[in-house]
Amino acid sequence: MKAAADKRNEELGVLLVDLDNFNYGHIKGDKVLRDVSGLLKRITKKDYLIARWGGDEFIILAPNAAKEEQQHFIRTFQTKLENNKPVDLSSFGASIGNAVYPENGYTFNELIQHADREMYRRKGEVPSV
Repeated sequence: MKAAADKRNEELGVLLVDLDNFNYGHIKGDKVLRDVSGLLKRITKKDYLIARWGGDEFIILAPNAAKEEQQHFIRTFQTKLENNKPVDLSSFGASIGNAVYPENGYTFNELIQHADREMYRRKGEVPSV
């Protein structure tokens, strides 16, 4: 994707989604992960790449997604997540960090690190190094 962004002189967005207060058993947790991935699929553009990054984290690679477009996505996701969660998941939410290539880094690792710092900043936590 980075090579394509360079070729077309476009930006590349990287978003990390971390589910907050994700402390459910296997059955309920699996359902929550499926619901969140379904929501991500519904609200992202068809050329975005969505993958589970770890336990309760997702990564999204967003071709030609400037910072403003990423901020719009974050607001949309937060609103839809809040409006569609079951009552018994009232403390459940998500923190999202984002980065833009080449503004926030030139390598995948630099972009991930930037998005991770942004995610923890939005959580109000200091990331461990």
